Amino acid sequence: MAITETEARRVATELGLRYDGIQEEIGHQFTDIQVTGTTFYGNTPSEVKVQLEGNRRLWGETLSAQMIKTLETKTINDITYEEMNRIIHRIQGMPQRERDAPKRVADVLAEEIGIKKALQYVDKALAAGMITARDYEQMRAALILPLPRAEIPAPTVAREAAGLLETHVRMRQDFRRLSGAGREALRKPMEALDQDVKRIRKAWGL
Repeated sequence: MAITETEARRVATELGLRYDGIQEEIGHQFTDIQVTGTTFYGNTPSEVKVQLEGNRRLWGETLSAQMIKTLETKTINDITYEEMNRIIHRIQGMPQRERDAPKRVADVLAEEIGIKKALQYVDKALAAGMITARDYEQMRAALILPLPRAEIPAPTVAREAAGLLETHVRMRQDFRRLSGAGREALRKPMEALDQDVKRIRKAWGL
């Protein structure tokens, strides 16, 4: 026997879910806001528990789950309801092997809301502690690479440029500390790196 709306709300509270109301011809809708961010349906307490456990086994703490949770908890508040639904639908439909792949998740974001907005999305997701620094860097790299220089947001250019120059200076300092065979072995690679950095600085207008 299907539970009432009042009973559904009580089940949601007990399990740490968000109750989203009744969907016609489907049933009570719940969202797992604590772990996976996924939405599912259930019409009895046992059915809700089974769906919840199954989703958590399936999604766990994958990158895809964290991105969905970022949307569900309103961390990203400048994405329309339609955009949010499309992203969630696409991510939930991804094959198991792709759900924790930063590039694949980044591709979905870029295709649904555009690269510039996707960059803002992953910045906010990192700031909210929803994704790891490693996943963030991989997603940002996947989003930036296809962009012409003129279209890369200025804050992103500034951040990347500062990182590049800092790393180059540090490597140069380490190189100067070397002597003998070690210094000679790295001379040509360092010269090649210097040229690469010059080209990048020119391309970025630094």
